[in-house]
Amino acid sequence: MICSTLRQGDLSRLIRVHSTLWENVIRSVWEKVPWLSCLSNLIPRTRAGDTDLAPGPEQQWARFDMYAKYIRELKVEFQWAELDTYTALLNAWLQRQQYSDCPNSFAPHVQHLTVVLPAVNHAMESVDAWAPLLSDALVSFNLTISIATSGVGSNVYAMVTPCLEALRNHASRLQTLTLQVSEMFGLPESCAQTLVKTVRALDRLTSLGLDFSPGIRTRVVREILAAGQFTRLYVGSIDEGYGEETSTWDVPGGLVSLGLVGDHDEMRGLVEAIGPSSLKRLTFKQSETSRGMPQEPSVEAASRMLERFPNLVQLELDLTLGGFDELLLSRDQLRNLTHLTLGPEACFSISLSEQVLSSLAALLPKIEELRIIQEGPDFTIDIDEPASCILLPALECFATSCPRLRKLSLAVSIRHASQKVLAKLQPHPALRDFDMLQSTIPPAAEPDNVAGTIAKLFPKLASFAYIGDDDANSDDSVTDTL
Repeated sequence: MICSTLRQGDLSRLIRVHSTLWENVIRSVWEKVPWLSCLSNLIPRTRAGDTDLAPGPEQQWARFDMYAKYIRELKVEFQWAELDTYTALLNAWLQRQQYSDCPNSFAPHVQHLTVVLPAVNHAMESVDAWAPLLSDALVSFNLTISIATSGVGSNVYAMVTPCLEALRNHASRLQTLTLQVSEMFGLPESCAQTLVKTVRALDRLTSLGLDFSPGIRTRVVREILAAGQFTRLYVGSIDEGYGEETSTWDVPGGLVSLGLVGDHDEMRGLVEAIGPSSLKRLTFKQSETSRGMPQEPSVEAASRMLERFPNLVQLELDLTLGGFDELLLSRDQLRNLTHLTLGPEACFSISLSEQVLSSLAALLPKIEELRIIQEGPDFTIDIDEPASCILLPALECFATSCPRLRKLSLAVSIRHASQKVLAKLQPHPALRDFDMLQSTIPPAAEPDNVAGTIAKLFPKLASFAYIGDDDANSDDSVTDTL
C-alpha cells in the first residue's frame, strides 16, 4: 500500500535502502512499464555497440524473466526508434523459442496493454509479431494508429487484421478492447469480418470501443452487437452505408454505457432498442463530416433520451445553437445527472447567458462534473457585450445549487471585480478542478484580482487550467498568484 503512493524515482531509491525491502518494492517498480526499451535493455548484447540483441544461452534470459513477470501494465509506442528496438527484441525472442521452453509472452502476467503505431509499419503485419506482446492474463487492450504518418497507398489494416487474429488466439480473457484507427479509405470488409469473428470468440469481452476514420458501416455495427454481450459500447464515425438496407437493431440486454458518433437519424433506432432501465452513461454526438448540417442532434432528441433512460447519470451531447433554453424544459430528467458535457467542438459556438447558466445549475443538484464547451475555430467572446458571456462572479450559482460539483470546465470573461462584490461571493464547498478553456482575460484585468476572485469562489481548488486568447494576457501570472 505504501509503495502504491510513491513515485517511480522514490521507489528506485527505496530498493537500495535494505535487501529485505527489495522483493516488495520491485513489484511496484515494474508494475507499470511505459517504454519497451525497459525490457530490451535487460538482454545482453553480443558485443559493445552491437544493435542486434543476443538470443544467447537460456541463462542470459534469467534477468529478463525475473523483472518481466512483475509487469501488469505495458505501453508500447512504436515511433521509429522504438520500432527498431521491438524488431530486435522480437527476433531474439523468436530465436529463443526455437531452443527453449520459454513463455509465449514477453510479459506473461501483463493485464493492460496499450500500443501506439505509425500508420506504415510492415514489421507488425503478422500474427507472430503481435503474439509476444499478448498474454492469457490480458484483460484490457488499446490500439491507436494515427494517420499523421500515413503515406499514400499504405495498408493500415494489414496490421489491424493480424492484431485481431492474435487477440483471438492469445488473449482469451480479454474484457476491454479499444481500437482507434485513422486511415483515408475506411474499414475494409475483410478486416470487418475478422473483427466480428474476434468479438464472437472473446466471450468475456464486455467493453468495446471502435473509432475507425472515416467510418464503420452500420451493418458491421449490427453484426458486432449480435456477436457479443456488452455493458459498454463506443462507436465513433458511424457510416450509414449508401444502398444498405436498414433493419431493426438487436441490442443485448445489460448495456450500461453507450457512445455514438454519427448520423443522428440513423442512430435513433439503436438508442430506442436499448432497454430503458439499464443505460446509465450516454454519449451522443455528430460526426465531424456532418457537423453543422441540418440533421445535427437536437435538444428535442436529448429530451426524449432523458425521458427514456430514467437511470441516466452521465450525458455527453452536441447542442444546436440556442439549445439551452429547450434543454431547461427537461428539468425532471436532469436532476439525477452526475456528469454532463454539452456543446460543439467544431466550427460554431453555443449561446449561454448568466441567467441560463444559473437556471441550468439549479436543475443539477447531484452534478459532480460539468463541461460546457463553447470554443471552435470561429468562436470568439465579445467582451463588449457582457450579457452574452459568463463573468467570474456568476459562477457563485454553483455554490448554492451544485454542492457536489468537483470539476468544472467553462469559458468565462474575466473583468475587474470590486472588493464589494468579492466580499459577498459565496464559496463553493467542494470544487477542486477548474478549467477556464478559451476564456477572455482583457489586458486591463489585474492578476491579483482575478486570482482572488477564483480563490474566493473555490477555496478547495487543487487544479487550474486556462488556454486564453493570443492577444490576451498570459495566464502565468494568474496561475502563479493562485
